[in-house]
Amino acid sequence: MRIIALALGWLVGLYVASRLGMPVAALAPGVAAWLAVAVAMRRHWRLLLAAMFVAGLLAGALRFELGGDSEPAGTLAAYAGEEAVDLRGIIESYPAQLGSVARFRLKARELLVGGQWQPASGKVQVTARETQELVRARRPPYFRVGDLVQLHGRLERPRSFGDFDFPAYLAQQGIQSVMAFPEVALVDTGRGPAVPRALFTVRSRLSRSLSRVLPEPQNAVAQSIVLGIRTEISPGLTEEFQASGASHLLAISGLHTGILMVFAMWVSRRLLWRSRLLVYLSPAAAMWLYVSIAGLPPSAERAAIMGSFYLAALYFGRQRHGWEALLLAALVITAFDPRALWQVSAQLSFLAMAGIVMVLPAVRDYLPFGDGVVAQRDPVATVARAAVGLVAVSAVATLFTLPAIAFYFHRISLVGVPTSVLTLPLLPLALMSSVLTAAVGLVSSQAAWLFGAAAWFFVGGIVWLVQLFASLPLALVRVGDVARWWVVGYYVALAGAIWGWRRAKWRLPAALGRVRFLSVQTPGTLRISRVGAATLLVTLLAALVWLAALLPQRDLLEVTFFDVGHGDAILIKTPSGRTILVDGGPDPRLLTRGLSRRLPFWYRRIDLLVLTHPERDHVAGLSAVLERYDVRRVLDPGLAGDNATYEAWLRAVREQGIPRTIASAGQRIVVGEVTLDVLHPPARRLMGTPSDTNNNSVVLRLSYGRVSFLLTGDIQAIAETYLVGQDAELDSVVLKVAHHGSDTSSTGRFLEAVHPVAAVITVDAEGRYGHPTAAVVQRLEGLVPRETLFNTAVDGAVRFRTDGDRLWVTTDR
Repeated sequence: MRIIALALGWLVGLYVASRLGMPVAALAPGVAAWLAVAVAMRRHWRLLLAAMFVAGLLAGALRFELGGDSEPAGTLAAYAGEEAVDLRGIIESYPAQLGSVARFRLKARELLVGGQWQPASGKVQVTARETQELVRARRPPYFRVGDLVQLHGRLERPRSFGDFDFPAYLAQQGIQSVMAFPEVALVDTGRGPAVPRALFTVRSRLSRSLSRVLPEPQNAVAQSIVLGIRTEISPGLTEEFQASGASHLLAISGLHTGILMVFAMWVSRRLLWRSRLLVYLSPAAAMWLYVSIAGLPPSAERAAIMGSFYLAALYFGRQRHGWEALLLAALVITAFDPRALWQVSAQLSFLAMAGIVMVLPAVRDYLPFGDGVVAQRDPVATVARAAVGLVAVSAVATLFTLPAIAFYFHRISLVGVPTSVLTLPLLPLALMSSVLTAAVGLVSSQAAWLFGAAAWFFVGGIVWLVQLFASLPLALVRVGDVARWWVVGYYVALAGAIWGWRRAKWRLPAALGRVRFLSVQTPGTLRISRVGAATLLVTLLAALVWLAALLPQRDLLEVTFFDVGHGDAILIKTPSGRTILVDGGPDPRLLTRGLSRRLPFWYRRIDLLVLTHPERDHVAGLSAVLERYDVRRVLDPGLAGDNATYEAWLRAVREQGIPRTIASAGQRIVVGEVTLDVLHPPARRLMGTPSDTNNNSVVLRLSYGRVSFLLTGDIQAIAETYLVGQDAELDSVVLKVAHHGSDTSSTGRFLEAVHPVAAVITVDAEGRYGHPTAAVVQRLEGLVPRETLFNTAVDGAVRFRTDGDRLWVTTDR
């Protein structure tokens, strides 16, 4: 109780000081005086608690007044909004890879002022692309913790996005300035502490290990729950997790650290049982290693602190003092960072843990499926009790955080409880199989497939359930502004209900305890009940349905034009199962998601990879393909590119020893049952044009039976005129419209020579470049029926299937 009184006083003191302000000179003596009073009153229980509370209150107020967390005046923030500056600093955060862009926190060291480098302080959030110099100097990742870099760009003050207070979010990290796409030069490496650099290296390798084995979206979710990398998750899937009330599954928190801690303790009790101290130190070390590799996000750091206190309570035999451990953890967290008291994520974590501490001890005594003795006779009873315990944790955490979520985010999920009830039992299996996949993958990707198959199944199960509940009507409800008195009243009523329930000692129906799936009759023999047999039969039938759905259809050519924004990415699957990929689009994440939807999770081979030309919107996604798939052959025009992304791709092709062919008109490539004719570029490239790169794009004609596809890259009017003049075999059933529908392409003569039945325009929904132009659309509508003129910005991915005579088409929207 003394710790509870001290911690409660500390938290109240932080809040009061933030509202009223208190003189530092009076606080320090007050803390000492009231601690002395507490010592003097140690025999008087109530007076002791009151003295501890007041001492904690004054100490919390003192800590707040001595905070000093804001950025000093006259540093980087003073230059925000002015002309471009030259800045040197050290990358101190784990760089987040956002497709072909990296984002990181830079700690400033020097600023160029008046031609002289002057000392500088402060932090800036930087968004940057790799440079050709970086690509030549090192392998990915190109930005690393401890790099000393020089930037040339404009410092800006962060701006809010709608209801999201972005400046306040960055201020919690000590950041008051941002810089977007500066010129970057690497000055030195290996600066700063060695431990964060080593952890970042391990994290990067584990990330590559997962991505080589798991498809999307399983890889994205696994990266989030194992490594804290959430940039791979698509916006649509993020919204589905929010709508289903399952966002907490994606953020490393007490749930994830608790699972890892329990698993590590299970291992340590069997391997280190001779030393009781090591039995508890080992899980703590594993837990802190886990959150450190994840980059010590606040939620994970708080969870690790709470977990450490819990392990200490177990070691000293005080495991039932849950409130003491929780409040002491809150005290330690806010002692290091008083701002945590106002962080929404911290408040939600504390509320969830408070609910668990308040309710779970009472629930644990009334779990069904028998007691510990029965569990020894019935192996499944242990699992069943654990599953019901997870359900209870899920329901309690949801009930305790519901009003806070409504207050801060103005929305609530009506399906949060059932989603959590069904997904939480899968989370331990998903987390541990993903951890093993990543770890084993460091040694052998082939060996990692054993665990990867399990991770694919369990993570996929979570995603499927989330998408199912998110699709229900009224899954997410907007509630507008919620009054504070309503939130306070909710918690008062909830606490009263729990207090009354615990006094009544309500018990779950005893009938539930008689449910048995599996039981031990005699040593070495098992008996399956009717319930267990029915469950097994349903599981087998579901597995057969999934197997039938996953088996590819034969005798059909499938051509998919992915929706990757402003760029091209086309997947060709031959009737015999061979794969051809033409271009990779501007964002590796969009491409890998598309490939994962169209290819079985175990299929990791690209028989032919074609790059039509080295522009970023065609090549950016291909490095991820080389990393995740076994590419057998590469075809490209052999042009000189002027961007780092293309140079990185060429380097990866060389290092992997992939056979490379320079495309030239007249070549014919046979892949399985289909034929690819290279119509362009000519052996003597078209030079002196307004766009040599575009007009020398690879143009392919794909043929299967009587159905053909013309894939035109980004050729413009000059190349189109050249092809028509060469009497190239342009006539095709399906046309990929050149250069995203730009008015520099799709000339009348060229379209008449192709004479397509269907056409696809690959373009982004934002229309940043004004594509497709009205003139091009009008020309296409003069040849192609409106119902077979497709636009990926409107229709999403467009998939054609043909048996060589007939043609079927489906779209995502």
